[in-house]
Amino acid sequence: MGIILLALAFGIVNTMLMAVLERKREIGMLLSVGMDKRKVFTMIILETLFLAFIAALLGVLLSIWTIEYFGRNGINLSAVAKGLESLGMGARVFTKLPFAMYVDITLMTLSVALIAAIIPARRALKLNPAEAVKAI
Repeated sequence: MGIILLALAFGIVNTMLMAVLERKREIGMLLSVGMDKRKVFTMIILETLFLAFIAALLGVLLSIWTIEYFGRNGINLSAVAKGLESLGMGARVFTKLPFAMYVDITLMTLSVALIAAIIPARRALKLNPAEAVKAI
């Protein structure tokens, strides 16, 4: 789980950093007209959290559907049935995940998203408004 969350953090940092750099002029304009740096920081954090909430909701719904489907129908692993039999398993595997795991995974994902959003938000604060407005 830690490796997956680490990969998620890198993905979020990359995505939000690119969003900040693409909107360098807009952020520079906000800073030059007097927007507080704390508000720019909060704007980037909230954008990341909104994206994470939407992605988490869609991910949970898709995973519930997938796990329920394969919980009823099973995953056919007959190609490796002999190896599974030596482990005491059948050729069809049925999935099951308790509801508490959905909650735990969602909370971990949102926590990682919040922590990963700090790097791009700090990068936005380091922009010089005069140089950012001139950027192409």
